[in-house]
Amino acid sequence: MVLLLAIAISLLIGFLSGGTLKNVSGLRIRYLALLIAALLVQVAIFSSILGTRDFVYDYGPYIYIGTLAASLFVMLMNMQIPGMPVIALGAFLNAVVITANGGYMPSPESALIEADRLQHVQVDEQKKADNEWVHSNSTVADEDTRLRFLGDVIPIPDGVPLANVISIGDIVLAIGAGIAIVGVMHRRPEEGEPVSESAGQPVGEPDSSP
Repeated sequence: MVLLLAIAISLLIGFLSGGTLKNVSGLRIRYLALLIAALLVQVAIFSSILGTRDFVYDYGPYIYIGTLAASLFVMLMNMQIPGMPVIALGAFLNAVVITANGGYMPSPESALIEADRLQHVQVDEQKKADNEWVHSNSTVADEDTRLRFLGDVIPIPDGVPLANVISIGDIVLAIGAGIAIVGVMHRRPEEGEPVSESAGQPVGEPDSSP
């Protein structure tokens, strides 16, 4: 929810401050195919597409960690994009706690209760024990949890739309996404890129200013 809210607010700020989504078309993202592949793998293993398979039961956490590493690699290769360093920091914080806990994002029981998510996580764990499950990256924190403070420790209370639990990394990532959206909406074309008429210079017309 925090990411969606950040995107909505950033789009509003971008439009009100004279930005445009047309600038996105010229944005160059290195290794974009790798990022898309990593996200598609996550969707597959955390849904009924692949999430019920035996190999996901055995290797799902490691596959998930691999997709996080791939996503971070893409972010590091695109630090020129506004907000990307902040996005990468948020993703890194989440990746660290997930990796430290064997491929699962821990959340304290109190936070899960406040967000009315405890039963959902416990049902997932029980289904796993009974071999009737769909792979999940969530787990209830206990005394063996590492880096608990980086887990999903911040509850969005039940009754709020999309109530859930989020992490410090999620908040940092959302801030970075907001910076990226506003920055891209106001970005200037790089050398060799066409300039849109909305920027004050028709495409293909040479700059006659001194």
